[in-house]
Amino acid sequence: MKKNTVFRYRTPDGADPGDLPRVFFSCHPDDFEMYFEIVCDMLFSAMDCAVYYTEDQNEDLSSVEAGGSLRSMRTFVILLSGSLLIRGGRAMEHDLPFAVNNSITVLPLVMEKDLEEHFRIRDIIGDIPYIDTTSDYDPDYSLNDRIYRYLVDKNDPGILRQYHALAQLFSMKEMYKEAAEYLEWVVENRKRVLGRDDPDTLSSMNALSDTLMKAGQKIRSMDVNEQVLELMLGKIPAMNPGVLVKLNNLAVEYDELGEHEKALAVKEKVLVERIRILGEDDPETAVAISNLAYSYGIRGEYGKKLELERIAYEIQCRILGEDDPSTLITLSNTANSLLNLGETEQAAELYRNVYDARKRILGPDDGKTVNSARYLAESLRSAGRYSECADVYRELIPVYTSLYGEDSHQVKETKASIIYLEKLKDNELYG
Repeated sequence: MKKNTVFRYRTPDGADPGDLPRVFFSCHPDDFEMYFEIVCDMLFSAMDCAVYYTEDQNEDLSSVEAGGSLRSMRTFVILLSGSLLIRGGRAMEHDLPFAVNNSITVLPLVMEKDLEEHFRIRDIIGDIPYIDTTSDYDPDYSLNDRIYRYLVDKNDPGILRQYHALAQLFSMKEMYKEAAEYLEWVVENRKRVLGRDDPDTLSSMNALSDTLMKAGQKIRSMDVNEQVLELMLGKIPAMNPGVLVKLNNLAVEYDELGEHEKALAVKEKVLVERIRILGEDDPETAVAISNLAYSYGIRGEYGKKLELERIAYEIQCRILGEDDPSTLITLSNTANSLLNLGETEQAAELYRNVYDARKRILGPDDGKTVNSARYLAESLRSAGRYSECADVYRELIPVYTSLYGEDSHQVKETKASIIYLEKLKDNELYG
């Protein structure tokens, strides 16, 4: 063994370490004799490297000289054991924080079976990924492969290309969980080395999103996809806002999965970019405003929803006209907001405008016209205008008869509603 300042070192063949990657080994003093040789064999099997250590695992490494040597390490290997997690020691109190604070890769190795069952390792070491050497590993996804990733030069673009290709190989074998793990590693390091918006980084992020989707992790896949699209914002030619279409579709998917807060955040970004690219007086901008209003409605913020819908309606009236289908949809949504805010009289008037316009443009038998009639009837009933509500239902009877037949439940229920409303009008239910 040779001395190197306060450190000793071990190499695969016992020779001088030369330019071999430098790895620092740390553990609880009680574990050194049992595990040091085993860990060295693991590391050397994964890659030729030089393992540095102190014979006394409690030796003070706070000196300037020791700190300088430690900063030259590529990786800190921290051996996790019951002794270390219970009693602590230099490995936890100095070495791990030192590596994190100096942006040195940390490889925590679990050497004892069922350690996770007795300790919440994540609560102790945070988000640092660790390797449980006691687990069974797929021959195509070996322990050596996992350790190797901690030892290689992650600043080398060639290494990152190699692992991107390896992830694709796992994906071809339908080993999506393993492929995603490698791609996450590649993405993390390509962001750091190449930049977040480098084409290779974006390529790996796209591959990660696809792989997570295949692995059944839909929301995580969508989150990565959102990051990719956001990185492309600001680079969209004015005549090709396709990224915004994809972002809007992503927001719709978030809504379908019940992730409404994420949907709202994406819609807000889409609206900002719509205004930047297309201006405020554009139909697509009005659609983006309406989509954002929908999200506020889901949150029960009907005042904010109404405010946005009125803005969208004004834009659409100026550009598309009052009778355009999109304009009428927005007007109907505005009426719905008023109804939810208890403004039943105003809601009824807007629903009346929508119904009259659709009846004139589409005809009384069109599905959208029928829906408008039902919304109008509901709002009139809420406003206590029972006679007018019954009149709307009377208009629906010949429509339902034509569409479904005279004995259909639609006709029967509508006639029953008219009788009930007539009693309400005459106050017969409360006589």
